[in-house]
Amino acid sequence: MTENGQALLPGWMRAILFLPAFLIAYFIGTFFFAFVLSLFHGTQAGDFMKNIHEENLSWFILYNMFIFVSVLGCVWLFQYLVTQKPLKETGFVKQFIGKHFGLGILAGLAVNAAIFLVLWSAGYLVIKNINFRFDLLFFSVIITMLVSLIEEISMRGYLLASLMDSMNKYLALAVSSIVFAIFHLFNPNMSMIGFTNIFLAGCLMGIGYIYNRSLWFPIALHFSWNFFQGPLFGFEISGLSYRGILQHDVSGPDWLTGGAFGAEGSLLLTPFLFLLILALRKVFRGEILK
Repeated sequence: MTENGQALLPGWMRAILFLPAFLIAYFIGTFFFAFVLSLFHGTQAGDFMKNIHEENLSWFILYNMFIFVSVLGCVWLFQYLVTQKPLKETGFVKQFIGKHFGLGILAGLAVNAAIFLVLWSAGYLVIKNINFRFDLLFFSVIITMLVSLIEEISMRGYLLASLMDSMNKYLALAVSSIVFAIFHLFNPNMSMIGFTNIFLAGCLMGIGYIYNRSLWFPIALHFSWNFFQGPLFGFEISGLSYRGILQHDVSGPDWLTGGAFGAEGSLLLTPFLFLLILALRKVFRGEILK
């Protein structure tokens, strides 16, 4: 620890060291979950992840809780030992909490509703059934919130923050968003459009952070993005199947509908993301200048 409380390493080096540590933390969380799953459920983790059904969503919550605890521990260690700051300074600030969280929820709903309505009105999407179950909705809220916390605390709260200490904030945003997209390359049915849209989604989630270093907007946006996309509108979430309240059939070219990757693989999403990034940049930039 340095005498003046400064970070031991420059930001770019902290970011580089954090990435393998993040992957190790993810592996540790998965390992312990696999052990518990095989011990009490008699199922291998690989088979379980390929068949996430309604009856085992509670186990999927447990899986994400293991990952969350492991990744949070990793970020805490880096904050305490390397960055020399408390965990709350990754972005858990009190200022703007209500405004940022509400804006994130609305942004996630607006994007997914727009894509759904465009595909439906154009005849590419046909609603087959409405399957509302409170228990599934409750489990879905927990799962999507855990996922948003895992990814935002690590990708924006530590990675982006570290890069911002070494380079221009816009360059830091672009680099962290590329890393964010790269981590999704292993998802099923990834496409170039999907990769581009996830990169833009990373920019969208981080656009407020580069001005105020607050995690409330990206956490809320990430949560609402996944929740409305999968559990509500019934799209795949970055290639991962999820039974939603609105069950539908999608037809048409993959570049337009997103295909098996879900709405994130649709070219329709790209201009929406560009416009939101530009609009929210004005919102957050004006906020910080007040």
